[in-house]
Amino acid sequence: MTRVSKIDENLWSELFLLNKEFLINDIDIMIKNLKDLKSELENNDLERLKAQLKRGNDIRKKMW
Repeated sequence: MTRVSKIDENLWSELFLLNKEFLINDIDIMIKNLKDLKSELENNDLERLKAQLKRGNDIRKKMW
């Protein structure tokens, strides 16, 4: 958000609103992933933590 805030707020606010469905969906996914990560840490769930990190790594590999 700090990079975005360095740029014209009028432009970015319009872009956010134009793409709000995609942004809301991505934010929801991020919130779920963060909640899962928090739970894994709180419960010392090493296996689920490893699985989540592997999924993230697999997704990153597909993107690049």
